[in-house]
Amino acid sequence: MPKDDGSAQVLTQVSSYRNEHEEYQESSYEADCEAFIAFVVANTATDPAQALTRLLPDFCGCPSLYGKAFSLVLDVQGRVEAVAPLANGVEPLSA
Repeated sequence: MPKDDGSAQVLTQVSSYRNEHEEYQESSYEADCEAFIAFVVANTATDPAQALTRLLPDFCGCPSLYGKAFSLVLDVQGRVEAVAPLANGVEPLSA
């Protein structure tokens, strides 16, 4: 994998993502891409806020979230434990 390349293109070097009938398995490729990108972020990010930003999905399909701000708490396994809306938009998080 090239240095500083966090893309999942490297996956096609180790698999053709074709089944026994030579049909392309796009869903398998996409799942592997998501897992690989999460792995890269987890092993290269030094700033937790940057890592969170890179790991969050694109919310373009949920306009009710646009312009909103939230406080997010993760448990020790990295699962979302709590989400609370911030009343006045973006507020600085305490360190």
